[in-house]
Amino acid sequence: MNQFALKFVQTILQVLLFTFTGFLIASLVVEYRIFDKFSRKMIKLARLTNIHPAALAAVLGYVAGPRVAHGVLSELLSERRIREGDVFSAILIASFLCRVYIIIRWFLPVVLPLLGPGLAFTLLSFNLTIDSILLATGFLYAKLRLRPPQLQNISENIENMEDANNPSLKKALEKAIKNFAKFASKYVLLSAAIGALLVLGFFEILNEVLKPYMVSVGLSPKAAVITGVYLLQPSAALILCSNMLIAGEVTPVQALPAILLGSALFMLFHDGLKNILPYYTSVYPKRLAFKLLLIKIVVPAIFYASLAIILCQF
Repeated sequence: MNQFALKFVQTILQVLLFTFTGFLIASLVVEYRIFDKFSRKMIKLARLTNIHPAALAAVLGYVAGPRVAHGVLSELLSERRIREGDVFSAILIASFLCRVYIIIRWFLPVVLPLLGPGLAFTLLSFNLTIDSILLATGFLYAKLRLRPPQLQNISENIENMEDANNPSLKKALEKAIKNFAKFASKYVLLSAAIGALLVLGFFEILNEVLKPYMVSVGLSPKAAVITGVYLLQPSAALILCSNMLIAGEVTPVQALPAILLGSALFMLFHDGLKNILPYYTSVYPKRLAFKLLLIKIVVPAIFYASLAIILCQF
């Protein structure tokens, strides 16, 4: 097994391990009705947004990691305790919570040290702008498309459910294994298809095809290299960008659109296709999965690409 295949298999195994952990935590949370306690706190927000309080409570899991939140939402949806519209709206409204996770795991340890505060915080401001757009979209969708959930007796219902059900660790484990098995079968098949594209050099060919267009939108040849590398490996692109900034080969003004365009292309052709699409279609119904993919990946990618093109004109 060559180094690429080994790394690819290792990535799949890591995702499966983290996902099983997420499903297990989600099953425990649902079985022991931990988020039901938070649901009481969410009643006012539920009245304001028309989103079920259980869905609003579930997305608090984003702080611990997206897979925890998605695992809980998937579990609640499969039990018909919440609607697809609740999931869609709650995920959009929780964009800032997801950003907190990204800031801790990516921005502070990688982006800020490599790019410096000026460029790094400019990028973060664009991230927060798209998060604000997603939040507003989620709120408007819920207000205009969802009927208000029945909240009159929700506290009493939660208490009755707690009294009527004896939480079981065995039952939680069985649910986690069942949900994970469904996820794993779909995820491995889709990942194998993506792996075949990688082995065939699809993304390298795509990179070469896109390079002339990167220059044509106004990127300097050096900046276009950053964008091309970003499509394949964001952290490598940021290291390259950092070295180019230090050497004076690119300026922050040139680097900013290069990173934004690279981020857009990476979201569309790499992360969205390789990671997000298999994951969403494995935990949610297909229609909901594609709606989430469109609003969480395609729309931000268009936003970042448009910003990059506009910035290249100045």
